[in-house]
Amino acid sequence: MSAIQTAQAVTSDELRRMDEPAIDTLFEAIYNERWERTERLNREWARLYRAAGVRQERLGVYPLTRDELVQRVKQGLRAGEDPANPVAQAVKADGGSPIRWYDALVTAYRGLLTARTRLAELEAAELTLDAEFWRRGGWNRAYLAQSHDGHVHRSQSCATCHKGEQPTRLAWMTEYSGASEADIVKAAGARACTVCYPYPSVEDLRRPSQMHSPEEVARAKAAEDRAKKKAEKQAKAAAAAITLPDGSPLRDELRKDDTQGGSVVRTLRAAKIELNSEALSEASWGDRHGTHARNMLHLARAIAWREAGRPQTSLKAAAALLAEPPLSEAVEELLAKARTKAAKELARYRAAG
Repeated sequence: MSAIQTAQAVTSDELRRMDEPAIDTLFEAIYNERWERTERLNREWARLYRAAGVRQERLGVYPLTRDELVQRVKQGLRAGEDPANPVAQAVKADGGSPIRWYDALVTAYRGLLTARTRLAELEAAELTLDAEFWRRGGWNRAYLAQSHDGHVHRSQSCATCHKGEQPTRLAWMTEYSGASEADIVKAAGARACTVCYPYPSVEDLRRPSQMHSPEEVARAKAAEDRAKKKAEKQAKAAAAAITLPDGSPLRDELRKDDTQGGSVVRTLRAAKIELNSEALSEASWGDRHGTHARNMLHLARAIAWREAGRPQTSLKAAAALLAEPPLSEAVEELLAKARTKAAKELARYRAAG
């Protein structure tokens, strides 16, 4: 059962056995549902204004009050689909459809009535919760304004709220319901409203707030998840990566002067693929100048060092270690496997061709 369903179904006896945070969790569910249903009702009012051919004078301001609009709509509906209907004329003048205006008006008015009913359904649940709040003589609450860097308020009617065209949406800090004012101010920290809490200590106002809105919590969780995924991706990349023993980029060719050439090889898998490719080229075309053998040895040494999990060191120190067991044996094993695989592949090609 969702929080709003629980809030609508809870009984007075059940509320008596609940603590303040649990009760306010139900209050919050009603508050959020009322907010959503009020927004839906406002959208239905806007749709009805359009359906009746009433244009805004400015954002959210109409020449007719809502009561006047309802009277106009009822008159329009009673007059039927006659093109001479004043509502039909207004809709046409406003650029609306002169054909289906009547159906649109009926649908819009029905939507308004439904939205009104849905909003009114919450009143019984609110009364049940309010009755328990009043029975206990009330308790301390904390509300966080859901705006950037919003403040924590003692009540929903703080004079610093609801200054814009829309009321300020508040998040109920239900964890602090019933707590002492001192504890609330301490937790609110820098976010404590100095109108609601006029005498906070300087220490409290300097303290980072422990109260965060659901949106802030969600953003923090999303940021944490992104950071975790990034770290996992980096760890996976690091586990698959390969370099020379000194940490410099590995390339797929080694010249006679022991300088690298060719393309950068970034992963262990790519290095093994390139090793097998060099071995196949050696088996297929020979290696008159020793190029393939030199490249294979270069790659095999890097692979052996990587698979042994050896730490970074200078190329000179690494060369000495690679010349001795067990690394030298690992290099020879890699070379032998690559040449064996190449010989088998070449035999298959020749048998098929």
